[in-house]
Amino acid sequence: MRTAPRARNKGTGSIEARGEGSWRITVEVGPADNGKRTRHRETVKGNKRDAERRLREILSAAETGVYVAPSRKTTGQFLEEWVSTYAVLHTSPRTAQSYAAEFRRHVVPALGKTPLADLRPHHIQAYYVEALKSGRTDGTGGLSPRTVAYHHRILSEALEQAVRQNLLVRNPAKMVDPPRPKRAEIGMLAAEDIRRFLQAAAESEYFGLLVAALYTGARLGELLALQWRNVDLDKRTMTITHTLYRTGSEWHLKEPKSARSRRQIVMPASLASNLLEHRKTLEAERAAMGGVLTAEDFVFGQLNGKPRDERSVNRGFDRVLRNAGLRHIRFHDLRHTHASLLLKAGVHPKVVSERLGHGSVSFTLDVYSHVMPGLQESAAVKLEELIGGTP
Repeated sequence: MRTAPRARNKGTGSIEARGEGSWRITVEVGPADNGKRTRHRETVKGNKRDAERRLREILSAAETGVYVAPSRKTTGQFLEEWVSTYAVLHTSPRTAQSYAAEFRRHVVPALGKTPLADLRPHHIQAYYVEALKSGRTDGTGGLSPRTVAYHHRILSEALEQAVRQNLLVRNPAKMVDPPRPKRAEIGMLAAEDIRRFLQAAAESEYFGLLVAALYTGARLGELLALQWRNVDLDKRTMTITHTLYRTGSEWHLKEPKSARSRRQIVMPASLASNLLEHRKTLEAERAAMGGVLTAEDFVFGQLNGKPRDERSVNRGFDRVLRNAGLRHIRFHDLRHTHASLLLKAGVHPKVVSERLGHGSVSFTLDVYSHVMPGLQESAAVKLEELIGGTP
């Protein structure tokens, strides 16, 4: 004989005015493990509709079994724990340090004292507005939309973990729209300036590295991680397997984020010839020191076998630009120069995407859409040459 299903123990609640713009919510959220009644009490700032909305949220959570008991843990305490226990295990040391620094400088001073259980979307939205207006720690104005969007991403990731740990019913950051970053203008060397750049670079200790960046489009960290075992001068190929970066006094070799970033790049003959001369020089210098250059040595490392520091390379790159009389660009803009030159020369975007290690061709075209107008004009001219003018 079938029995009727047991009725769900629905909670009840009340709202009490505590003063102007303040309301006390009391909710019966069901029996505890010891059989006694469990009450949830909370103060809501705002109007009565805000209190009623919060009351419905708590009742709904209690009825569906996802009610989370209030915790005394503050948002700042949770974010600090999240970085030290979760981010350090699931991200690179550099990324974890970045998360910690952004939270410490910006997010925690604004939101850290708010109890985690009381954190609401309007708290986060108010922080974004204030950060855009006057968020710089040196008092010179607001943070960029890109930086605030970065804060939104890592804050949302952290709060999602709080939901999984049953510290929050829902992620309040997901109910907030972050600012849209403005597309950064890409810097690069003009085609007519490349010869001047290479002539100035020839006088620099970083000549081989700068030429490799320009002719392969590889990232600085990828080139610094390059070992001689990854270079085949006969086949003129360079295989990207790792990226190198430094945190404090420690060096880290890390595999690329995606499978497409792990790639083989075919080098122009001039670059292969340059690397051959570079290798001969290194072998002679190592022999003079009583050692032997091995396949495990870094292609662009120091004489003592240690990798070069990114900051030193960037300073050397800046000197080359000044000596060439060229405007300042970043080292990473050599990668943009490489891609733009190939696209303007009519190389298929898929090939360019593969050389850069992008996740998709559409991403490549989106990043370098600024060179597309010229390609459109070229396509129109070629089409008319093939078909001829209209009758």
